[in-house]
Amino acid sequence: MCSSYQKGVTSERKGVDFLERSSFSVLEQRYRTPFGEIDIVACKNGVLHFVEVKCRQSLNKARNAISKKQIHRIAYATLFFLSNYPQYKQQNFDIQFDALFVSGNSVNFLENAWNLDSCEVFNEF
Repeated sequence: MCSSYQKGVTSERKGVDFLERSSFSVLEQRYRTPFGEIDIVACKNGVLHFVEVKCRQSLNKARNAISKKQIHRIAYATLFFLSNYPQYKQQNFDIQFDALFVSGNSVNFLENAWNLDSCEVFNEF
């Protein structure tokens, strides 16, 4: 039986493979910050995508696994990322929060899973 950590790593690898097949450039995987981890940071067409990966027994359970607390954690981690890579801010990249759900061999990608308006932290940015 696989550990949760191994399942997470495998799911993120499936996510990276999916994004790369969809013409995304993956910039970071498992990007660690003092606020938590961003599963995948990718870029496509001038948009920075911050992708949360969830693996559950069903896609429906995976979709329901992202909490408001996680959304705020990802928002702070995104600010940390941007402070360490100012070229993305200087080049006016748009920011998008996506979710990638994995169940077995099924992958479901949800672009714009939430927006900046739901992250009060970005009002400070």
